[in-house]
Amino acid sequence: MDSQIAKRKTLLFVTLTLILFSIILFVMIYINQKNRLENLEKEYQKRITTSYEKVLEKHKEFYEYRLKANINSKGVKEAFAARDREKLLDLVIDRWKVLKDENRYLEIMHFHLPNGESFLRVHKQDKYGDNIADKRSMANAMHTLQKPLFGFEAGIYMLAYRTFLPIFYESRYIGSVEFGSRPDQILHEMVYYNDIKGALFVKDDKKIIAYKEKSDLKIGDYSLQYSTLDDKNLIYRLPKDYNLDKDIKIDVGSKNYAVYVFDLKDYEGKTSAKAVFYHDITDVNSQFINTVTKLAVLLVGLLIFLMVVINYGFRVIINKLDFTNQELKKTNIFSQSILDNSPHAIVATDKSGMITLFNKKAQSLLGYKEDELLYRSTPEIFHKKEQIIQKAKEYSKELNADIKPNFELFVAKTDRGLPNDDEWIYVDKNGKEIFVSLHITSLQYANGDTNGYLGIAKDITESKIKEKQINDYVKLIDKNIITSSTDLDGNITYVSEAFCEISGYSKDELIGQNHKIVKHPDMSQDVYKELWETVINDKIWRGEIKNRKKDGGYYWVYASISPTYDFYGVKTGYTAIRQDITDKKLIEQISITDGLTNLFNRRHFNELFPKIINSAKRDNGLVSFLIMDIDHFKQYNDTYGHQGGDDVLIRVAKAIKDSLKRADDYCFRLGGEEFGVIFKTDDKQKSQEFANLIRKNIEALKIIHSGNSASEYVTASMGLVCKNANEIKDDDEVYKEADDLLYKAKESGRNRVCF
Repeated sequence: MDSQIAKRKTLLFVTLTLILFSIILFVMIYINQKNRLENLEKEYQKRITTSYEKVLEKHKEFYEYRLKANINSKGVKEAFAARDREKLLDLVIDRWKVLKDENRYLEIMHFHLPNGESFLRVHKQDKYGDNIADKRSMANAMHTLQKPLFGFEAGIYMLAYRTFLPIFYESRYIGSVEFGSRPDQILHEMVYYNDIKGALFVKDDKKIIAYKEKSDLKIGDYSLQYSTLDDKNLIYRLPKDYNLDKDIKIDVGSKNYAVYVFDLKDYEGKTSAKAVFYHDITDVNSQFINTVTKLAVLLVGLLIFLMVVINYGFRVIINKLDFTNQELKKTNIFSQSILDNSPHAIVATDKSGMITLFNKKAQSLLGYKEDELLYRSTPEIFHKKEQIIQKAKEYSKELNADIKPNFELFVAKTDRGLPNDDEWIYVDKNGKEIFVSLHITSLQYANGDTNGYLGIAKDITESKIKEKQINDYVKLIDKNIITSSTDLDGNITYVSEAFCEISGYSKDELIGQNHKIVKHPDMSQDVYKELWETVINDKIWRGEIKNRKKDGGYYWVYASISPTYDFYGVKTGYTAIRQDITDKKLIEQISITDGLTNLFNRRHFNELFPKIINSAKRDNGLVSFLIMDIDHFKQYNDTYGHQGGDDVLIRVAKAIKDSLKRADDYCFRLGGEEFGVIFKTDDKQKSQEFANLIRKNIEALKIIHSGNSASEYVTASMGLVCKNANEIKDDDEVYKEADDLLYKAKESGRNRVCF
């Protein structure tokens, strides 16, 4: 019996709660929909207001532009200044007719004299000479201010939107010109742009004598003059006490209308007329009523349905409570099993930090028994004290707060809603240090309030030891191995310390730069072309490269460059491993260099020439070989001595070398006073020009040679062969041809190039 009474009371309480909730929900939604309706009306009113203002601004711009065009027409200012009425009329009448045809609302074009008198009414040509300034304040202000004026103003015949522009001739004010348009143009343009119709009420003014008999409705000081409404009865359904002073809503039969009122103001800001626009809001109101009605029906139906469901569900819930209790016991057993068998140490605390849970893994890891710590200690007992102090400083700086070196430190990030994952050092009961990765999260009540914290620690001691070994190995590599990595465009993303040491650059100077920063100009473009073709095709390139140091020096490396890929096999860049071979290259350089001139020697010529020919064959390019001999060198030695002869060889060699402009152009001392140059060119004509340049540069040294039959200075005779590489059988053939041409140059008078 008691349970039945409790059930009925509970059901009654639930029913009343649902009814109250439904009423509150209905009121809230009703208010929301009502506000939405009002906001829609406000937005529409704002849009109409903005459109109305734009229409007025359009009038201003349109008539100002047309007036300027009229007064700037040829002869207009002159005729007006000369007060020649007939000539002025003749000049403007055609343009006036065109404007009238364009705009049926344009009624007035009027020229005014500075003394206020009418000079010419283009719209009423027989009316002039009367003093307008005495009758109309806007006309009077025009002559006083002598600047453009705009606004509505009542005249003798009508209220019009008027535009005044001053006219100056030879820097002298000679009068003004006025345009006037009927105010109902506003109504028609609002229909055109916004599909909203209305009526225009003109303020009673004794000056206006036209249209007075047309009005059959008067509201306050305003009389109806124009209307674009389809239903004229709408005007007469305005409230009797309505003074056109605010926006209102009216009902006409089954229709609802929002009535918007706008003031048509003169140039002084005074109201001359009222524009009244009618917006049909019947559909919006109907939609609002239908929505509210449907909502009420829905809530009532839902309330009935819920009561039926709750009554049935209440009985089911009672039956399931016992079953749920049994399941909770099973869940607790399951949760305890997870805690006991977890591979990680799990520690829970209350808000103050007192340990409330200490699983078996935590006990085996730290050597403490559960009853030694539960509700007796905080986790500080097994944390390294020095690390707690250090971390408190770091967290204080990171979180911009004063973090104390106690339990507050462990939960500082958690309490601020930040991820709390960090590495810590535990100290077990015997003093052994254990590295752990610790994740700390909050334990919360259902309402979100924190009631404690849970820490899950993973033993990472072994991985930390391995990590240190790897880092030591990486540091060893970084310090001793010349390595670098780039992206796919050759921009440097990593360099080793050894790379920085040999190049002279710091890591900051290299990271982000293109690898061209260490490119040496002596290196042939063919080498880099081959390198890029190899690595782009996912192959490893190996070879020797001469690089430039930061201080302008150089170093040689043997490089192995290979593509690098990400986890998904997508190529991300390139990695190079290099070996310093500078000393080796210096020894090689000595073996291929002429000791006197520092040019390459005959031995290097014999090695290099066939390689250049084969390289040019791959590109189907031209190969040029120039051989030269210093003219009458024996006589020079006999005259000036062998030391003088050596000086000549050195200076000629430098002149030849300075003439070369490309890294893949080479010059050699082939023996005695004989030199050779191998170079590439685009065509044979340029090859001849280059050879003659070298010849002239030698003579330009102006080394006196009294025994030279070709010149008073030291000169050279030259033989030049320029061939397509694919036409060359071997280098000996080219050498013999060039040598024959050299002797031909000597026989032809020396100091010349035979081609």
